[in-house]
Amino acid sequence: MKLNNILKLGLLAGFLGILMSQTQEEVEVTAKAEFSIDDAVKPITDVTLAPFEPVDSLLYRKEKNLEVRLPKTIEDEIRKVIKLEDLFLRQPVFPRNIYDKVPVAVGQFNKKYRGIKAWTIEIYDSWGKKLKSYSGKGKLPEYIYWDGKDESGKVVVQPGELYQYRITVDYSRGRRTELSKPFTVKGFYYQDGGYNYVVLDISDVFERGFAVFREGREDVIIEALNILKEHFPWQSPIEMTYYPNPRDMMAMEARMSTIKQFVKSRLPVEEGNLVLKPGYYSGGGIKIEKLVIKFK
Repeated sequence: MKLNNILKLGLLAGFLGILMSQTQEEVEVTAKAEFSIDDAVKPITDVTLAPFEPVDSLLYRKEKNLEVRLPKTIEDEIRKVIKLEDLFLRQPVFPRNIYDKVPVAVGQFNKKYRGIKAWTIEIYDSWGKKLKSYSGKGKLPEYIYWDGKDESGKVVVQPGELYQYRITVDYSRGRRTELSKPFTVKGFYYQDGGYNYVVLDISDVFERGFAVFREGREDVIIEALNILKEHFPWQSPIEMTYYPNPRDMMAMEARMSTIKQFVKSRLPVEEGNLVLKPGYYSGGGIKIEKLVIKFK
C-alpha cells in the first residue's frame, strides 16, 4: 500500500515538473519575442533624416581645408538658382527667325544645270546694289551662308528689307545667268565693337493700330531673348531701341510699354539694367517697324 502511494506521488511530481517546464519555456519564448520586437523598432526610431540637405549644400561651401564660408547674402545665391533653373529655361521657337549667317538655298540648281563646272552668286539689296559675292568650282553647295556683311566687312543686312541673288553657272552646255526670287531676313544677330546686336523685324508682331501681340507672332521676340540668355548679359545694361512703323505712331508709347513688360516677365534682369527708348528714321529708304537690342 505504501509502495503504491510512493509511486503515485512520484508520478504526480514528474507530471507537475513537466507542466512547470513547459510553462517556463512558454514564458521564455514570449519574453524573447517581446525583446526582439522592441529591438527591431529601436533602430528605426533612431534614424536621423536631413530634409534640408539641399539647402545646406546651397548655403555652405566646403573646401578642401574644411573651411566653411557663407555667401555675402542669401539673395545672391537664390538669384543664381532662379536664373539657372527657372527663368533661364529656354522656350523653343520654330521655325527659326534669327540668324547670325543667312542661309541662301542654291542646291536646286544642280538638278537644273547638269555638269556645273563653276559658279558665282552675287547678293543684291532692294535698290540693286551688290553687297557680297561667292564663287566656286564644281557642284554647288546646298546652301551658301551670307554673314550679313558687304565686301568691306560692314554689317549691311536689315531685317525686313528684300534681297535677291544673281547666280551665274558654267555648265556642260555653256553659261547661264538668272535672278532669284526676293527673300527677306526676319532677324539678325551679330557682334561689333565689343557689343552684341539683335535686330528684329516686328512689322507683323502687333495688331494693326494696337499694342496687342498677334497670336504666335511674339515668337521672334522670345527667340531674341533666348540669345540674351545664352550670352549672360546680367552685369551690363540691355539697351533696346524701338523703331515704330510710321503708320502706327499713335500706338508707339503703348507698344513700347508692352514690349518692356514682356521682356521683364521672361528675363531675370533688374529694372535699372533694362533701357527701352524710341528710335527715329531720318532721310529716305525703307522704314519698317523694328527692335534693335544691344548688350555686352
